[in-house]
Amino acid sequence: MRIVGRARSALVARLLAGTLVAALIAGAALAGCAGKAGSVTVPSPPKGAPPLRTGIILNALGAGSARQRRLELGRARALGVRWIREQLDWSSIERSPGRFRWDRFDALMVAATRARLHVLPLLLGTPWWAGHGHFALPNDPAAFGAFAARAAARYGPGGTFWRAHRRLDGRFALQWFELWNEPYYRFFSTSGVDPVRYAAMVRAAIVAGRAANPDTHWLMAADLTYQDATGRRQQWLPAIAMADPGLLRLIDGVAVHPYVFGTPGADTSIPLPFRFERVNAIASELTALGAPRVPVWLTEIGWSTCDKRPDCGSEQEQAQRIADVFTRVRRRPLSDRVRAVFIYHLHDFPGRARSDREGWYGLLRLNGSRKPAWSVVRQEARLAGG
Repeated sequence: MRIVGRARSALVARLLAGTLVAALIAGAALAGCAGKAGSVTVPSPPKGAPPLRTGIILNALGAGSARQRRLELGRARALGVRWIREQLDWSSIERSPGRFRWDRFDALMVAATRARLHVLPLLLGTPWWAGHGHFALPNDPAAFGAFAARAAARYGPGGTFWRAHRRLDGRFALQWFELWNEPYYRFFSTSGVDPVRYAAMVRAAIVAGRAANPDTHWLMAADLTYQDATGRRQQWLPAIAMADPGLLRLIDGVAVHPYVFGTPGADTSIPLPFRFERVNAIASELTALGAPRVPVWLTEIGWSTCDKRPDCGSEQEQAQRIADVFTRVRRRPLSDRVRAVFIYHLHDFPGRARSDREGWYGLLRLNGSRKPAWSVVRQEARLAGG
């Protein structure tokens, strides 16, 4: 993410990058529990710290062939994480009303389950018949809710997918669903950022999804602010609460993407909405709005190693900053709320200029060799317990 300008996300990079590199090298095991990861110290979690789900964004669905998809999932396993985040694309699954094509996501679920990886699905992408563009919020929230219900009924615990694949381990059924990507940015709300419409989408998805499968849980996108149609900054969560006063007590958690330049420590020269500390502020806002126990999932965070400054840092700085994030979220007050950290991205993308921030968030270089951050995330995953 940039302080001013378009949002960055896992999906943007996947769309722009094209074919993934199939020759990346899977990681070897890293011994030990806590200690050094290269020259970065990875401390043990404080005694009594709750389990922390640790994931990676690798976009296995964009890997091309089934073999390439298995290679990507194998790299995630070598990294030691237990979770991956993948797009469950409404626009490609329900291309016309009531006609569903689940085959590609079915194949991903089979491969991920066999790799012993949990999947966090990101429900995103408006079909042509439901809105004014792929990243436009749908015209009818109920249509999005109906899709969420179908997904929950199929992939949630005991769903139709698992009944059709009885040899797979049902413990890897989808239990958590993330509802849209960064709707508080115009890039992912091309019809206009609209917390009222987004709140209606979230309610429709949760009500219909739980009715279809009561064992599912739902994450709402959260940030501190958004720009309204006039370009003025407004508060996101209060706008959601005003649009639907009971919604924050209905959700199971919030998905936050606290990208920052530089270190995740406090820097008062930068406005709070663009510092890592906004995670604390979001948790405080939830409490003030009547949702004191809603957990926070960091479903995207990372640092680019491109040549552009101050947007990017060195590989060593990337490693240290990721380690700092885990250290911070394992300490109170964040340890009381943060339940997951997903790192963006598994590898760099080919064909990108060295000054292009979006291409160099990876833990693996283009030739498959590991940046120092790989060892940090592997060490953190061993300590996570989730």
